[in-house]
Amino acid sequence: MFVPTSRQRGLFEAESLLSEAARQRLKNSWASRFAESVLPVLLRLEKDFEGLYSSVGRPNWSVARMLGLCVLRELMNLGSDQEAVDALAFDVRFQHALGVGPDESYLSRRSLVDFRSRLAKHDPDGTLLERVFREVGDEAIKDLGLSTGVQRIDSTFVRSNMAIRGRTALLIEVLEALVEAVAGAGLSASLAPDLLAWSSDEAGWERRASFKQVARWLWRTLSSYANDPVVSKLPEYTTASQLFAQHVVVGPPQTADEPDDDPGPDAPPPARRPPREDAATSEAESRQRKAQSESDNGNEDDATSSDDEATFTWSTTHGTDRVQSLSDRDARLGHKGIGYLAHISETCGNGTKPEIITEVQVVPANVADKTMTVPILASLGETENAPSTALLDAGYTSGDILLIGEEKGVELVGPVANPRKRIEQPMTRSDFTFHEDGSVKECPTGQAPIRELLGRTSSHRDPQPIAIFDADVCGACDHRAKCPVKDNQPRPTTQLVVSKGLRRRDERLREQMKPEFRKRYALRSGVEATASELKRAHGAAKLTVRGYHNVRSRLLLKAIGCNAKRWIAYRFEAKEAA
Repeated sequence: MFVPTSRQRGLFEAESLLSEAARQRLKNSWASRFAESVLPVLLRLEKDFEGLYSSVGRPNWSVARMLGLCVLRELMNLGSDQEAVDALAFDVRFQHALGVGPDESYLSRRSLVDFRSRLAKHDPDGTLLERVFREVGDEAIKDLGLSTGVQRIDSTFVRSNMAIRGRTALLIEVLEALVEAVAGAGLSASLAPDLLAWSSDEAGWERRASFKQVARWLWRTLSSYANDPVVSKLPEYTTASQLFAQHVVVGPPQTADEPDDDPGPDAPPPARRPPREDAATSEAESRQRKAQSESDNGNEDDATSSDDEATFTWSTTHGTDRVQSLSDRDARLGHKGIGYLAHISETCGNGTKPEIITEVQVVPANVADKTMTVPILASLGETENAPSTALLDAGYTSGDILLIGEEKGVELVGPVANPRKRIEQPMTRSDFTFHEDGSVKECPTGQAPIRELLGRTSSHRDPQPIAIFDADVCGACDHRAKCPVKDNQPRPTTQLVVSKGLRRRDERLREQMKPEFRKRYALRSGVEATASELKRAHGAAKLTVRGYHNVRSRLLLKAIGCNAKRWIAYRFEAKEAA
C-alpha cells in the first residue's frame, strides 16, 4: 500500500549521537547538500509512483528514500545492492542524506530489488525515472543559474551484463535448448542420429563443432518439426528459427577455395571450450575425440548429399537487426561492439560552473547516430531548457538533418562527412550558380545544363532535382577532376544531384574549414569527458543489468547521480569560498 513520506525530519536522527565536531562535519558534507537539494525533488515526485502499489496491504517503505538510495548507489558507484543497503544501515551520512533515523534505516536487499521489479512492470517505458531525471536536472540548472541555449551531444558505448557468444556457440546454445525441449515433449524421434550421438557424448554440448555442421543440424531439426503442432509452437523453436534466419545463409554447394568455418564479424573468440584434460584420461579422451571427429566429417559429407547439396555459411550483411546474445536479446552489434549506445546531451559554455546532463537516450549499438539527431532535438524541445544551438559530432549530421534543425529553430554546429576528401581543393555545389527557384543556372566555368529533371537517388526515396550537362563539354574541361558532376553512362551526359540537403551539406563543408567554425565547435569535446566520467566514476562502461529497460533505467540513475554530484560539489565549494 502506498503511503507518502512524511516531510518532518525526526528530532533524534543519527547525528544526535555524534559529537559537536562530528555534527559540524556532517553538516558540511555531501550528505547535507543532498538532503537540501535532491531529496526535496524526490519527495515532490513520489506521488507519481503511487501506481506501483496496491490500495491495501502493508505500507511501503518511503518511495522518495528508495529513489534516493538508488541515486546514491550510482553516485558512489557501489558495486551491489547489498553494499547500498549496508551503507544505509551503518553510514550516518546516508541516513542524514535520506532523512531517516537509526530505527528506520534497515532495508533488506529484497525490498530494493522488488522496487525495481515494480518499476519494470508498471513503467516499462521508463517514464517515471525520466521524469525524476528531468526534475533533478531542471532544479540544478535553475539553482546554479546555468544557460541552456547551447548544448553538446555525443554517444558512448555501454555493455550490459550479458554472455557474449561466437556465432557457432550461439547456434549451439539455441540448438541445445531446442533439442531438450523436443525431448521433454517426448518427440525426439525425428532428431538426426549424428546430432544425438554428438550431444550424448561425455563432453556433451561443450564439444567443439564447425559452424556449418551446427547450422546443418539446426536446419534439419527446424525442418523436421516445422509442421509439428506441438514443437512448432514452443518458444525454443521460435527462438531457434529467428536466430537461424538471422545468422545463417543456406546456399549452393561450397567450392573448394571457400573456407570451411569462420566465426564471422559478429563473434569474439569462442566462449565454449572443451573440458580441461587431466593426466589420467587425457590420452583416452584425445583418441575418442579424434575418432568422433572423423565420424563427424563422414556424417557431414553424408548430410550434404541428403540435404540436397545445401551449404551453410554465416551472414555477412552489416547493419541488420540480429540477436547477439540469448542472455540479452535487446543488445545488438555496432562498430564498437555488442551492447548499447547512450546518447548524452549536456549544457555547455557556463564558465567555471558545472555542466548538467539534460538528455539520456539509449538504443541498441547497431542504431546509427544520424538517426538519433531528430529524436534528441524533439525530446529536448519538449522541455523548458530547449537549446537554440546544438554542438554535434560528425556522425549526427548530414545536409538533410541540418535543414531539419533549421526548421525546428535549432542551429546545428557540427561537421559533415566529405565524400571527396581525397581530392585536393574539390569544387562543390556551392561553386555553382542557381536561379531563385533552386534550379542550376550554370557551372563554375559558365556551362549551363542541358535540362533538369526529377529522379530517384540511392540516398533519397523521393525524387530529387538533377541537372544534366553535356558530357563532351565536361570531358574537355580543365576542372573535370575536381568537379562534382558524375558520368551518366551509357548516355553521353553528366549529371549533378542538386537537392536542398546536398546543397546545404556542401555549404557546411565550406563553413567547417573556417577558423570561426572550429572555435565554436571546440566546446563539443567537453561532452566526451562527461561520457568518460559516467563510465569511470559511475560504472557505466559495464553494467550489472541486462535488457533494454534495465539498461536505460540504470543509465538514467547514473546520470541523476552525476548531476547531483556536480550540483552538490559546486554548492559546497561556493559555501567554502564564502
